This record gives sequence, C-alpha cells and structure tokens, in this order.
Amino acid sequence: MEFWVPLLSALMGALVGAASSVATMIVQAHRDDARHTRETAVTLALAEHTLHVDLAKGNGGQSILPITAYFTHHLHALNLARKGSLSADDMKALNAQMAEINRVLREGQE
Repeated sequence: MEFWVPLLSALMGALVGAASSVATMIVQAHRDDARHTRETAVTLALAEHTLHVDLAKGNGGQSILPITAYFTHHLHALNLARKGSLSADDMKALNAQMAEINRVLREGQE
C-alpha cells in the first residue's frame, strides 16, 4: 500500500506541470495576438497618416490629426474585428467616438 503515495505524488506533479505549461501557452498566445494587433494598427495608422500628409500638402497645407488619432481608430476597429462584432452599429459607435476624439484634438491645435 505504500507504493500508492509515490505513485500519486508523481501523477499529481505531472498534472500540475502539464497544467502550468498549458496555462503559459494560453497566456503567451493571447499576448502574441494582442502584440500583432497593435503592430497592425501602427502599420495602418502610419499608412493613413502618410496619405493624409501628402493630401494636405497638395491642398494648401490643411491641418491633419496627430498619428495617435489614426492609431486609436485602427486599434479599436481591429479589436472589434478580432472579437467578431464588427457590425454597422459597432462601426457607427466607433465613428462617433473617433469624431469626439478628433474634435478634442483639433481644439487643442487651435
């Protein structure tokens, strides 16, 4: 009967070790996904900001928003898409939120 104690101890140790490995992999995958989303948002924001700078130069130097406004917009849109809830209502809410952010940023430029 004494052989059950080491056997159960070994089994419990293996289960705890496996569970911690799985938990670590899940956390790491979530962090990698979030990092990839942020990198994509930065890439999209830079491209859109550059386009708006070029358009502003051609239109007599109109003012443009800081790149953080573009990043915020793309990050929120990507997060909605990642969650699978990119509906028309979600996009309307995002556009309203971004309009308010843009208004505040433009007031700060004046």
